[in-house]
Amino acid sequence: MLLRERVLAANLLVQDMELAARRRHQEAMTLLVSKQPAGAVYLFGYEAEMLLKSAAYRRLGARPNSQAGVFFRHARQRARDIGLSGHSDQFESGHGLLFWARLVWSLPTPAGDVLPTDLRRTLSRHILRIESRWVVEMRYSPDAGSTDEAMTVFRSVEWIARNRVALWS
Repeated sequence: MLLRERVLAANLLVQDMELAARRRHQEAMTLLVSKQPAGAVYLFGYEAEMLLKSAAYRRLGARPNSQAGVFFRHARQRARDIGLSGHSDQFESGHGLLFWARLVWSLPTPAGDVLPTDLRRTLSRHILRIESRWVVEMRYSPDAGSTDEAMTVFRSVEWIARNRVALWS
């Protein structure tokens, strides 16, 4: 079976996304140290996306061994239900960091808890820092970004990674 077929046939679990986020972080750090800031920013952005998706899925009741695809569809339906699908560019692509952050702070946990205001504000600040420097289309622009921009994205993604449990619990 070809790699593409194996990947598409796999039942990606929420824990797989969380592990992949850490791998992308390590790869981004390697690129950053190698003075390849565009690649680092790109991978840090993907790490942030996976962490936010995982937090949204967890807020919807996903467990580490839950199938991510099922929760992706569930999250998008909940986004429609609460009016977040109006952010069409981010909603349609599934890559919008601000979309996923809004979903995280709009959803109560299974226990009914909402994201505390101070955590929401800090998350919003970090997402805006990342989004002003990262876009999924960077994959077509290998020379975009500076080391300073990569470091800014790194610091914000690090904050998300350190606080990931607080985003869903």
